[in-house]
Amino acid sequence: MCSSDLEEIAGALSNKRSFDPTTAKRAFTVMMSGYTAVMLLPEVLRRIRPIAPALQIFTQQLSHANVHRSLDEGTCDLAFGHLREPHPNLRISSCFTDRVVCIASTEHWGRKDAISLEEFAASHHASMGDTPQSMATSELIFDRKLLERGHQRRIAAHSSTPSAMARIVAATDLLGILSARLAAEYAQRMPLRIFPLPIPLAPFDVTMVWHERNHRDQGHIWIRNQFRRVASEMPDIV
Repeated sequence: MCSSDLEEIAGALSNKRSFDPTTAKRAFTVMMSGYTAVMLLPEVLRRIRPIAPALQIFTQQLSHANVHRSLDEGTCDLAFGHLREPHPNLRISSCFTDRVVCIASTEHWGRKDAISLEEFAASHHASMGDTPQSMATSELIFDRKLLERGHQRRIAAHSSTPSAMARIVAATDLLGILSARLAAEYAQRMPLRIFPLPIPLAPFDVTMVWHERNHRDQGHIWIRNQFRRVASEMPDIV
């Protein structure tokens, strides 16, 4: 029996507040970055709309500085991000794993099998100004490793969103750094090639966090399990 099944049983036994998704009129506020929203929200909504037509999901932009306070004060129900050390009143669960890759346009880099460190350092790059913490941490680690080898990225364009950055890369000779899952998503719609980073980085975890007071709430358990199931069915990153 999986942990989510055990959680459902515990919630049913300990919480008198029943929850029937077919009739429930309830709203959940979820704090997440645009990256996590792209990865999870469309599929979660596709699945729950037929069985929970009156249920609402509102999103807030993820703020790592305020996530603990927002959950503690009840202004959001769930948070998704690179959150490893939550407050003692918060619960945390691993959601999915991702890693950072290099993206390039098929027009300019389509014949390459890999991008060497020298080619990477000699090229110009697009970057994101508003970067999810998981990606920002990985980028900082990568830039530090690059600097240790005597190189640094030559940034020619900044973008506020991952999709805009991917479009810039697809239309130019610039290189970009992006999560493998997002890169695969955008490569289905844009002329992009995906390459390993010339200096490999360890994968990172995206976690789900909620407040202890909601741990055995049956409606909260139900919505958490919807996100869990979608995350568990994601394809493995290549």
